[in-house]
Amino acid sequence: MNLMLFALDEYMFNAFRQAGMTPRVWVRTGRRPGTFHVGETVVHDHSPLKYGQVDPVFVRDFPQDLYRRVWRQAFPFFFRNINRTERSPRDRFRTWADYHHQFHIMLHWYYRLLRTHEIDTIVFDNTPHGGTTMGLFFLAREMGVRTIIGYQTLFANRFFLMEDFRDLGLYRTSARTGVKTPIELSEEPETPYYMKDKDTPWSVRKRMVAVQVSRVLNPIRKRLTGVDKGRQKRREFHTLRQRLEMMRLQERVPRQIDLSRPYVYFPLHFQPELTIDVFGDEFADQLSAVEALRRILPEEVHIYVKENPKQTMYAREETFFRRLSAIPDTTYVNLEVDTYALIRNSLAVATVVGTAGWEALQMGKPVITFGYAWYRCLPGVFDWHEGVSWDDVVNFGYDRQCLEMGVADMADHFYEGCIMPKGYASQVPNFDPVENGRLIQRAVVHHLENVPARRIDEHAAASRVVPMGA
Repeated sequence: MNLMLFALDEYMFNAFRQAGMTPRVWVRTGRRPGTFHVGETVVHDHSPLKYGQVDPVFVRDFPQDLYRRVWRQAFPFFFRNINRTERSPRDRFRTWADYHHQFHIMLHWYYRLLRTHEIDTIVFDNTPHGGTTMGLFFLAREMGVRTIIGYQTLFANRFFLMEDFRDLGLYRTSARTGVKTPIELSEEPETPYYMKDKDTPWSVRKRMVAVQVSRVLNPIRKRLTGVDKGRQKRREFHTLRQRLEMMRLQERVPRQIDLSRPYVYFPLHFQPELTIDVFGDEFADQLSAVEALRRILPEEVHIYVKENPKQTMYAREETFFRRLSAIPDTTYVNLEVDTYALIRNSLAVATVVGTAGWEALQMGKPVITFGYAWYRCLPGVFDWHEGVSWDDVVNFGYDRQCLEMGVADMADHFYEGCIMPKGYASQVPNFDPVENGRLIQRAVVHHLENVPARRIDEHAAASRVVPMGA
């Protein structure tokens, strides 16, 4: 096996080496441009690749039909994600040509990388999403290179592996693990830990002042230490300013709504972000999902749209609200309206891939999903791609036992471990990064032994992905 590890940490990398599976290429989560070696492994850092900071190459024998297939599939994802962290206009690409040339450079660079090292298997710690790396995923699949993608679940110390991000929630390309994962269902779900931090206008303004001071001092820091944080601090400042603008907008949005009327609740995703901009696929344009929902609902059924608590005014420009205002019988509700009250009193919850759908299932409500939600295999979920009928949704018969059986069957695909320790290891008592690396390595071997390669082709042929703009 000629293996490539993408964004897995050093403990996982070492675990593969110790097991005799030395990777040909390791893309680590660093910021150092250029190439270096660790033993027999060629190492690249992720950030320079994400932003296309590589020496441009032209591969003469890059088949043009392959190039076009990859371009058609990958470019919409690249376009949505390349600037997802660049809140400052100074740091963004300027024209369509800039996007075009950047992506072209990286497709040639990745093609040469895969060919030079004869890569036949890539293990990703997560779905590629930050910039040009989505091009690598589609290029690998079109070249017949096996892709194994990790996904960290909401449940502590549990993740699963799949071959294609479009299989998320269906588990057709995931192995059964036999690992017991007790999942307690509650009709009163708790707010996810990542949603508990609550900003106030005062706290945001204080942080803006601190960041601005750091920006002023950056030239001195750069001269003394060689560390340039100018780009990072610009991003932080603009993010905070846009967050403050959203708070001001919310002050003008009515807090009192009628929960006794028949309605469907549609919570918006934080954007830009992997969850919506990749797993949402064509419905990364969230208003297109609201519009699609409005087309199937009877006139008497209203839609309540609620903003994500972490959203800023980035990706919520004036045109967003003008378009939303044109959708009849649809109301944008204030952030202070209780999410669980909205779920509890609704006829159904509609979401692209949001956690609100998982919460709604536990509360006995049917759910319409528009994207690749990790729970869309469960009873009570109506996948938009399968052709949703409102009559089927509203007449859904809730069965708690059936849901529990579905959850247990889904959890049978989960492995023990944190394939993305950053942000998740804190949920694991006495987390041991060395042992975690071994867990990840053994999970990949188990996956390779239990998911036949032929299933990849079957899944690709049955894929329902529709690139935006196609």
